[in-house]
Amino acid sequence: MKLDFTKLEGCKNDYIYIDCLKNDLYLSEAQIASLSDRRGGIGSDGVIFIRPSESADAFMDVYNADGSRALMCGNGIRCTGKYLFDRGLCGERAAIETLSGVKQLSIIKGFDGSAAGARVGMGKALLEGDPPLPLNLAGRRFECSLVNMGNPHAVVFLDESEDLDSFELGKYGSELSLHPLFPVGVNASFAKPLDGGTLKLRVFERGSGETAACGTAASAAAFAAKKRGLAGVSALKVLLPGGELIIELSEDDEVYMTGSAREVFSGSVLLRDERGDGAAR
Repeated sequence: MKLDFTKLEGCKNDYIYIDCLKNDLYLSEAQIASLSDRRGGIGSDGVIFIRPSESADAFMDVYNADGSRALMCGNGIRCTGKYLFDRGLCGERAAIETLSGVKQLSIIKGFDGSAAGARVGMGKALLEGDPPLPLNLAGRRFECSLVNMGNPHAVVFLDESEDLDSFELGKYGSELSLHPLFPVGVNASFAKPLDGGTLKLRVFERGSGETAACGTAASAAAFAAKKRGLAGVSALKVLLPGGELIIELSEDDEVYMTGSAREVFSGSVLLRDERGDGAAR
């Protein structure tokens, strides 16, 4: 079966998009993982199916690189907005349904009139437990702020003396993501506040590993920083390996995320069956 797709990225957090607005399609975990494989497939942090919605312009159905289903994707929803807007399927104000509810987007147009990004109403952040939860990971003690952004996040703030770039994210992030305390897994974020209302962040996502950026994690980390008194401003610039996001925090804990969205390329692939047969083209 030939499968048409479009690849988009927001802050280098890239997904394979499959348009199911007219012809619905569901793939197995193995097929999604095969498409996401960066050596044997197209390569991505996961697959997003754009499906019809009765309550919004479209429904964003997100799957991680291992084929597991995700509730929400901050970078993915901006790219979904771009996909719809550039094809005349929504206006500059868009509504996109997710498993975490309907999110409102304001499209940001580029010089050529296409969507260059979006501001997204991410909904209310919820701090789950206070004070932070102490956990031992790979023989080291960390304090984790647990935040629900429609999906679960654990945020760790590193000491001032520690370098986030050289931090062993794979070692500690993977253990935190799969900790027995979180039976369905958790997105593990390690952050470091900088001067000028700026936060530096690296993320180990459940189901995908370390990604270049994560919009919900940036939202969760900014919210946790404010609640712990580490950020005294209502709008934070979050620096991720793939780029930057602006996170705005309201007095009633509503979160707004602004960032870029870019279409990388479109193509078609012969869909592999459950035995792994088939070839890309």
